[in-house]
Amino acid sequence: MLNGAYVPGLPDINEGGGVFVPRALNYDPHCLERDISIGAVQWGNQANVSYQISQPDFPSFNYHINGALGLISVHTASHQAGGGVNGDGSSTFGANADPFFYLHHAMVDPTYTVWQALDSKRRQYNITGGNATAYLTSTAFNIPPSPIVTLDFELNWGFLGQPRQLRDIMSVTGGPYCYKYDYDYDQYPMPMEE
Repeated sequence: MLNGAYVPGLPDINEGGGVFVPRALNYDPHCLERDISIGAVQWGNQANVSYQISQPDFPSFNYHINGALGLISVHTASHQAGGGVNGDGSSTFGANADPFFYLHHAMVDPTYTVWQALDSKRRQYNITGGNATAYLTSTAFNIPPSPIVTLDFELNWGFLGQPRQLRDIMSVTGGPYCYKYDYDYDQYPMPMEE
């Protein structure tokens, strides 16, 4: 249900003890709300970014950049730092209404790109870490339950572009993309050889 209308393919996320409040998908025009969180600001520092970049595999990297349900991380802390715990920056459905969202996410991509570049042979297409139990699904925290994402997973961009397989967009310099970040990769230690 979305504003009282059935939307094919969109599950009723409030059934069976769902995680969202009943109004989560309701039409809700309002002024942008910010609630700067000083506590969250402390997580967005170079030491934490360096720590997440030092992770050996994608599940570990993903855990440290996105955190687990209820845990703060560099990514979630930045949402709360700009939008606060009660502001739009922390809203699953409203964060992208805040211009800060785009500045913040413009840093998430280079962080991931640096992590890949530090061991590109093993990390360029790594989304599982080689562990069959370490996987990601196509919904956050697998709510609602969804398929496991593989490199063959198709991303549908709607009117923005043609569908693409995940493997085709794993590189910022390959596939349809060709951009580089001016970044000092030497500031990060190279992974240990196995």
